[in-house]
Amino acid sequence: MTMAFATGPVFSTTGSTVGTIDVRPWKSIVLDVDLSATTETLSVKGSTDNKNFNAAALRPTDMGTGALAAASTFKDGIYKLDVSALAAVAITKSATTESVTVRTGLGL
Repeated sequence: MTMAFATGPVFSTTGSTVGTIDVRPWKSIVLDVDLSATTETLSVKGSTDNKNFNAAALRPTDMGTGALAAASTFKDGIYKLDVSALAAVAITKSATTESVTVRTGLGL
C-alpha cells in the first residue's frame, strides 16, 4: 500500500483566529502545535460543507500519548485527526495574548 503525504499550511498568529484548511481529498491531518506559553488552548472544528463547523466531528489522537484528545483543549503537542468525511477544518485560539505556530501535514 502506498501512502501519500503533503506539507500543509503553517499558521503563526497571536490572534484568536488561526486558520482554516480545505482537507479534501485528504484522509488525515497532523497538527504540530507550538504555543508560546501555557495559558491558552487551541480549538479545532470540522465541517462537511465549509460553512458549519463543529468540534464533535473530530476524534483527535494525541501522538505523544496515543490517547484520544478533547478537540477543544489542544496544548503544545502533535495531534492526528481523521478528516476523511470532512471538507474543512477551522483552528481557533482561546485568547489573543500568546503567539501560536501550527504546522500541518496532510495524508491519504
